[in-house]
Amino acid sequence: MAFVGASLPTVRVPRRAAAALVCAASPSPSRLPPPPQPSTNVSRRSALAAAAAAIAAAATTALAFPRPAAADRTGKYSTKLTAARRYKPRITAAVAALAAVGPVLAPTSSANDGAWRDTVRTYVEGADGGLSAAKLFGSTYFSEGNRVSEREKELAEEVGAVEAAVGRLGVAAKSGSQSAAWAAWRAAAGGFNNYLTVAKLDEVPRIELGDE
Repeated sequence: MAFVGASLPTVRVPRRAAAALVCAASPSPSRLPPPPQPSTNVSRRSALAAAAAAIAAAATTALAFPRPAAADRTGKYSTKLTAARRYKPRITAAVAALAAVGPVLAPTSSANDGAWRDTVRTYVEGADGGLSAAKLFGSTYFSEGNRVSEREKELAEEVGAVEAAVGRLGVAAKSGSQSAAWAAWRAAAGGFNNYLTVAKLDEVPRIELGDE
């Protein structure tokens, strides 16, 4: 029989038993849901979009500054000013386009096979305009009249190295070898950086080569 107003007896649980009950009630690390993994879709889309924008900008700049049939080798001060005004924007845009391709090809890139190959093919198809501007700038701005200067020779060699690397980049895109494309891109970027140094175009940002 129950008595109204009677208090129930207090049950004391030992501390160790209480701790065990708490642990049993709490989910173990193995039972916890896995943490959400960061999505790579945003970074992949950003890299591809940046590359497409830079390549398009280089093409637009090439149209805005059409190249003459041959370099003006008079060596006059006015000729140098014209060369700087005509070719520097195209060189700057060409460097930016090449730099934007790098993140798409890097070993850490999450771009799928079709995406990086399309990006490289688009770049290679339009690369000639920037390389031609680099050639003409060297042979016009650093011209010594009928004499070919040593700096002009150096710049021609650097452009040749970049052209060869861009050619290998195109071959790698056709074969589908991303590692070969990455190596060719680094060679092209390094060559363009050397060109900028020899040409004293300090205002043009250098390309970050990344890790091999």
